Order: sequence, then structure tokens, then C-alpha cells
Amino acid sequence: MRSKHESPLRDVREATGRTQQQVADAIKVQIATYRNWEQGRTEPNGEKLSTLADYFGVSTDRLLGRQGRTMHEHLCARIQALTDAETKLVDEYVTLLINQASRNRIDD
Repeated sequence: MRSKHESPLRDVREATGRTQQQVADAIKVQIATYRNWEQGRTEPNGEKLSTLADYFGVSTDRLLGRQGRTMHEHLCARIQALTDAETKLVDEYVTLLINQASRNRIDD
């Protein structure tokens, strides 16, 4: 990982609105271990890195700072921070947009 001043792991976590404690609990590690990862003192092993990537819906490369965030990753991270009701509204809106785009293609 990069220096403690540039933490892709922290960036991803903050984008989802989760706390360090919530992430540590979800992936079953001690809070101190997770903090060390974010601060660049240590790195998660391959298994935990995959667990983190799955948890946040991003690539392992993104967590290691090897690539920029894709739009898909950005949207997934933001949606994960929503309630179920809010997620349903987003899904309905996306469906509306897709249907509208399909109609516009037919009209063209």
C-alpha cells in the first residue's frame, strides 16, 4: 500500500460511509490490524485482501492503489452505503434511465 497519507483502502471505506470498526468486524480482524492496513504499516494477506475487495465491491488492484477507481466501483461503493429502501429507488431510477435510452435509440 501507499504511504499513510494516501490510503486507497481508507478512500474506499470512507466512500461507503463505513467506520474502521464496522469493516474490521465484517471481515473478522482486530481493529488494530485494520488500522495498520489503512495507515500503510502492514498489508493484508492475499485472503484478507480478496475478502476486502469482495466486501467493498472493488478490485484488489484498487485497494492496493494500482489503478484508478472505475465508474462501476464508484457506484457500487456509494450504493452499498444506502438503506434497502434507498437502493430500491436507485434501481427503479436506473431502470427508468435504461428504458428512456432505449426509446431514444428507437426514435433516432
